[in-house]
Amino acid sequence: MQADILKEDQSQNTCIFSTEFSLKMMGDIQEFFVHHKVQNYVMN
Repeated sequence: MQADILKEDQSQNTCIFSTEFSLKMMGDIQEFFVHHKVQNYVMN
């Protein structure tokens, strides 16, 4: 999973969501995938 929200904040200082929220969201998504054994997820 890429951290596009965090990259945007660092490069242009245009973050919509807080860094704390972004990190929590990415962690929650990863935890969900591990718990539900999701493999090879591709987001278009």
